Amino acid sequence: MGNGTLRMDRTNNNSSNSNDVRLYFQGGDQTLGGTGTITMHSALTFSNEVHDVNITAVEDGSLTIDSGITIETSENSRFVAIGASGRPLAILGQVHARSPGHTLRVFGSQGSSSGTVQSRGAILDVNNLIGNLSTATVSEGGTLDVDGDGYVVDQDATIEGSTLILRGRWENQATLTSTNGANVTLNGQWENSGTIGLTDSTLTLATHSDQLGTVNATSSNIRLSSRWTTAEIESINASGSTVHVAAGGWLDNTSDTFTMSDASLLLELDGGTIEGGSIAASAVESFVVTNNEGSLIGVTLDADGQLEEGSGVTVRDGLAGNGVLTLRRTTNNSGNQFDTRLLFSGPDQTLAGTGTVELFSALTFSQQANDVQVASSGPGKLTIGSDVTIRNGAGSQTTTVGSTAFPLQIEGTVASTVAGRTLNVFGSQVTQSGTL
Repeated sequence: MGNGTLRMDRTNNNSSNSNDVRLYFQGGDQTLGGTGTITMHSALTFSNEVHDVNITAVEDGSLTIDSGITIETSENSRFVAIGASGRPLAILGQVHARSPGHTLRVFGSQGSSSGTVQSRGAILDVNNLIGNLSTATVSEGGTLDVDGDGYVVDQDATIEGSTLILRGRWENQATLTSTNGANVTLNGQWENSGTIGLTDSTLTLATHSDQLGTVNATSSNIRLSSRWTTAEIESINASGSTVHVAAGGWLDNTSDTFTMSDASLLLELDGGTIEGGSIAASAVESFVVTNNEGSLIGVTLDADGQLEEGSGVTVRDGLAGNGVLTLRRTTNNSGNQFDTRLLFSGPDQTLAGTGTVELFSALTFSQQANDVQVASSGPGKLTIGSDVTIRNGAGSQTTTVGSTAFPLQIEGTVASTVAGRTLNVFGSQVTQSGTL
């Protein structure tokens, strides 16, 4: 190439291929050598394709970006690409994505890197990587998204206020340090033989690994979007952090106890499933269900809990509660998105234990049974156990126990404790041997 600067500039915001700007290497294996810089720019804001602005080998050859070469995006470029899906690509030099919010895609039939890949506020999308990732940096709110087959994260990296996504089949052998609101997502088939450190950050475990390895979390969030056991999650060295069982996530707590502690780990049901065992608290912490809903399967709740406004929990195989479980609807708006419900699904179910369920609704008009409700969602009967109390909370408007569609059996206590307000008791058939 030489030792100067080459600018590839697609200035027309028109998707016609006649406006494409391409640097093609033809005739067997090729090297982009020298000590120069190539700046890539595209103004195209729609119908983006890899050939809009592209550097690649063609025909049967591979392309090597030599160690003295820097390829970068301009600071206001749209989508550009290096490589082609059917051609090998090797990066020995520097690849810098520096257009905030826009993508530089790097790909080949197989890609290798012993140079540096860097995202500075931009999206750097690296695909089909084999071998070592080598030096990789992401900063200024950027995203580094790496996919490949058998690659190794071999160099330490810091992710500050930015996003790192690792996909495909890979192993981490390095120390990854995330800080200041960073997001790290572990996906694909992976192993961690290095160290992952989080401070004020979020780690998403998108897939399971038999080798979680060393994970240190301080004031951070651990999001489960795959299936894990309590023993695996409690192996995380945590301080002041929260486990979110998110959509697609499953915490297998069978025959175990997840003990919440503000000094280590709290637990939130955030769209996923918690199965079996008990949930306890070391002090005054509460188990929280967010408005992303979720499922509980045969769980014993030995801590206080709260269903946030808009949450709907599906219970299967019964629920035992030994603390105070609060369902709260705090918005005086009749939209169903604010409904808060604890629903028992499947054959006959029991709300057991020695605890209290407290129902609160701030809705003053257009009141419906589903505003704040504990009920069977069918097809079986719901039994309120003999040592359970369900009551409406101070200042509450109308709340409901049961559903007109399915049977309700009350062996415990259902108490309306707010003067002038209503606690409905419904069932296709209601039997009671407890206290009303």
